[in-house]
Amino acid sequence: WLASRSPSLTREGALLAAASREGHRLALALAGLVAATAALTWALVLVERRLRLPWTAARGVWASLALIAAAGVMAVFVRFGSPTTVVESGWSAFSAPAPQIEGDLNRRLFNLSGNGRIVQWGVAWGQFEEHPVLGSGAGSFERYWLQQRPTAGKIRDAHSLYLETLSELGPLGLALLVVGLGVPLAAALRDRREPLVAAAAGAYAAFILHAGIDWDWEMPAVTLAALVCGAAVLTGRGGGQRPPLRRGARGVALAGTLVASGSALVFLVGNTAQSESSRAAAAGEWERAERQARTAIDWAPWSVRARRQLGEAELGQGDLPAARRAFGEAISQDPGDWESWLDLARASLGRERSRAIERGLRLNPLSPELAEFRAELDYELPLTLAPPEHEP
Repeated sequence: WLASRSPSLTREGALLAAASREGHRLALALAGLVAATAALTWALVLVERRLRLPWTAARGVWASLALIAAAGVMAVFVRFGSPTTVVESGWSAFSAPAPQIEGDLNRRLFNLSGNGRIVQWGVAWGQFEEHPVLGSGAGSFERYWLQQRPTAGKIRDAHSLYLETLSELGPLGLALLVVGLGVPLAAALRDRREPLVAAAAGAYAAFILHAGIDWDWEMPAVTLAALVCGAAVLTGRGGGQRPPLRRGARGVALAGTLVASGSALVFLVGNTAQSESSRAAAAGEWERAERQARTAIDWAPWSVRARRQLGEAELGQGDLPAARRAFGEAISQDPGDWESWLDLARASLGRERSRAIERGLRLNPLSPELAEFRAELDYELPLTLAPPEHEP
């Protein structure tokens, strides 16, 4: 309710400074509410220790709660129709396109539209049907979407952790994911009488359920909070001191930590160089962009993006042969990257340019970037593209 009363946080076109001020005020209010909740919980514990209800009164409380729940269910049916009607209406609302809301975004809150999720899930299911055993590879949904999307909308995820995992990693990958995420829930059932286990398990359950309909599981702040709750559930059993790890187990844990830390360092340096190369290219500093791209390749030789950045930097300096070599190396590493084909088209002439555009359009038929580039060249693509095996 407090967030909905913040105009700069709920309206399009708000100034960043105003939204930041209101966000800070909202954060302080939330901190105060958390403190108030903790105080009320503490007071409830004190009251609970001193209050003892007779069994007849307790039965009356449970009966009253059951009547209230039944009355609520009946009110829903009276207002919205029979259970079948409610389900059909809900599905129709979820399948409908998202409303075009301008101004006050609070009006979107109670709209049930899935905002295209039915189409996205259908494409992910089609990807699984094409690769039903092992999937098509981690991170491949975005590429499959570009090839099969019915509209020009660009998305990176299937808006469902489980369906995307099934399409990319197959049934085995999904089974491993479900087992891994289910361990804290199994522990919560075992230790449900321990303090705080129910609260931590409730937050964790909300996360794993919501991961089935959206992609915010990729936000570190969201996922780390959920994993902390899951870890709290796993360590919720009280009493008794646990035995220390044996020397061999400690050695394995230390070695794993060192390997993970070293890998993180390599990834950090390579990704930082790629980010610096992008910033330099945006500023037109092509020599610095080239240096940073080469650094990224040294630290992450598997990175297609780094080689593409190198080619773009060389293209910005007018070195077309070097740019074509860099784009060619990127394509040899990943022939399915449509952006590398687009860059190669920009660095090529004649038939090579036409061939690169055609390959890019096969990988991303509705690409506005390829369409714009083709229009700039006044390039008319043949109505029927030759299959890849017929290309010279």
